[in-house]
This record gives sequence, structure tokens and C-alpha cells, in this order.
Amino acid sequence: MKKVALYLVSILFIWGCAHTYEQINVGGSAGAYQKLRSDGSVYILVPEDGQYGTHICRGTGSAAAQVIRAAFEKHVNRVQLSPEEEAVEIGLIKARTRGFTYLVRPMILHWEERATKSDRVEVKIIVMDAESGTIIDSVVIKGKSKGFTFGGDHPQDLLPEPIDAYVASLF
Repeated sequence: MKKVALYLVSILFIWGCAHTYEQINVGGSAGAYQKLRSDGSVYILVPEDGQYGTHICRGTGSAAAQVIRAAFEKHVNRVQLSPEEEAVEIGLIKARTRGFTYLVRPMILHWEERATKSDRVEVKIIVMDAESGTIIDSVVIKGKSKGFTFGGDHPQDLLPEPIDAYVASLF
């Protein structure tokens, strides 16, 4: 009986220590999905900072954009972040005039950092053709930290793994 109880406690502990992710493919308006070109270039808009309720989480837009930038840098040679938050229309103009192939528009839908509860993050990423403005692909990525965080994890720590996997799937 003691072995069964120890086994169950171990399972619960391991389950509580794993981050979970969910990817919801929203799709695009470009018709049939097309792979991105590795000889292309990417201009990434810095999103508005995330918030939880009425609390704005300062610096989270930049943190999310940096994670997305790192993922794209593994697949293309030229990646640039907007210097600040920009409207998508302005981003498209800048991407076109500067010769970028793709515009990436991230949006933080949910950003919840808790000291003792699970952190949660939800980010939407829209990939557009810079020349036409057509949406190539769109996804919502959700992450939830392990059950026992003890304040050591942050929502931005939940982003690299699922975003790397998503960006890799685009090429």
C-alpha cells in the first residue's frame, strides 16, 4: 500500500512540474498553406504589453517579440524588430519599403504571472506577406506553467518551446 501511495504522489509531483502547451491553428487567407522561404526576411512588430485584469505587465510585448525573433533567426538570415509598437498598416509600409518578405504581427491575448499558482500566457501570431498584406498563417499559442512554481517561472519562459516548434513548421 505504501508503494502505491508513493507512486501516486510521484505521479502527481511529476505532473505538477510539467509545462503544458496548446496550439490553435487559426489559418490564413492565402488559400492553400504555403511554406515560408528560407531566403526570405522577416519584420516583426512589437506587440502591446500583456495584461492580467487591469494590471499591465510592462515589458512583456518586447519579451514576446524577442522570443519570436529568436525562433525566426533559426530559419532566415534577416530578421528585424520594430523599434516600438506600430500599427499593422505602418508595419506593412516599413516592411515593403525595407525589402522584407514577411511581416509578423504578434498579439498578447493573456499574460498572467502568479507567485504560487501556474503562470499562463496566450499569444496570437499572424504571419503576413509583406508585399500584398495577405495573411499566410495565424496561430494562437497557449502555455501554462507547472503546478508548483514557487515563483521561479515567468510567462515568457513558456514561449520559446512552442514558438520554436510553430516557426519551424512554417518552413
